[in-house]
Amino acid sequence: VQTCALPIWHLWGDGAAALLLSATAVADRPTMFEMIDVFTAAHGHLGSGPEAVSLIAREAGLTMPHGREVFVHACHQMAKAARTVMSRCNIDMASLRLFVPHQANRRIMDHVAGDLGLTDQQVASTIERYGNTGCASVLITLLEHRQRLAPGDLALLTVFGGGYSSGAALLRATSP
Repeated sequence: VQTCALPIWHLWGDGAAALLLSATAVADRPTMFEMIDVFTAAHGHLGSGPEAVSLIAREAGLTMPHGREVFVHACHQMAKAARTVMSRCNIDMASLRLFVPHQANRRIMDHVAGDLGLTDQQVASTIERYGNTGCASVLITLLEHRQRLAPGDLALLTVFGGGYSSGAALLRATSP
């Protein structure tokens, strides 16, 4: 019997996250981040739109019929949302301490970070450990990497969702 060792790759993980947003400080609760700016956009009118994000069971696993299209739109719209927030705040990408992209696919994350001119040291990732935890992935990854942020450091989050929606948020760390 011949065997070979294959790397284990997570396709999907299960995760949940919540973030309390408040215009004022909550008594007896440390504030971890200040939201500087947020941007959201809907793109259901592009390409195959929301129906493009679907999976079909096949004998060899799952396939995404419009996977290439989703990849292209995700990369473009995540980078565009990130640039929009940074431009509105008049902050350059080099000023970021941490970039937290949606953890859907390593290739998307790498493409967006490269498009934005970010270094590997700026990018936070948990996909190798947890897989794609969907919309919770950005908050899970931010919290997993929060020790990398000192008070005053900037973190940029960006997402692309199954409904062909995108967004970005710029945060300033207020406590380690």
